[in-house]
Amino acid sequence: MMTSLKDNCKILCTVDVSKDILGSLSDLPLPPSLQPLVKTFIRSRYSCWPLQSPLPLNGTPFTHWGRMYMIMPSEHLPEAGLGLFALSSIEVPLNTVVTLMPYAEPQYNWGNWHDLCRHQWRMQVYGLNSNACSLEEQRMQGGNISRANCTFIDGRPDVHGNIATYINCSNVTNCDFEERTNGKEEYFTRNVKGTYVMVYATRSIRFGEELFIKYSFNRPLPKCLQKTISQM
Repeated sequence: MMTSLKDNCKILCTVDVSKDILGSLSDLPLPPSLQPLVKTFIRSRYSCWPLQSPLPLNGTPFTHWGRMYMIMPSEHLPEAGLGLFALSSIEVPLNTVVTLMPYAEPQYNWGNWHDLCRHQWRMQVYGLNSNACSLEEQRMQGGNISRANCTFIDGRPDVHGNIATYINCSNVTNCDFEERTNGKEEYFTRNVKGTYVMVYATRSIRFGEELFIKYSFNRPLPKCLQKTISQM
């Protein structure tokens, strides 16, 4: 069964609280035998941060998917390093899902993910188990699942323009992950086949408020996903 990150991945828990510092270190070069495993990511499909422009990590305001944000040191979790702040008020009416941004791919199966992570270790720092929710639902219904069924997102912000990775983990949240399938969001340039992950607001967010999400897999279905490596 799937259990929480904190129960099974003590090393990666350390990564959680200092991911911007550890993530700034360099990956190791991939050996030629693993280079064919690397997937091409079409950033424009998800309207991610353009590759030619570095992410504004110095507190400069920027627009993403029609809303203003800022990346700066976390106020409530200084040990976490950088955090993502809303510079637009985000209203969430009752019984409404307000989608904010994707947790951008590419995605890998269990075997390829771990082969690549032995060298590109920052993939673990910013990685997300993209189908934890559906796998847990299958398990609860008596289905037989294994590690081979897991898929993982390489969410490195500098490589794939994944702004959502700067949303820090907290027990008091205003955002959540949602696993979606075969869809087209408002800012997608084309339909995405298969499973993908979106971040949505769980309540209204004030101007200047930092965004927080719960990484660990310990909340009711279906609004759930586990951060980084899942253990069976």
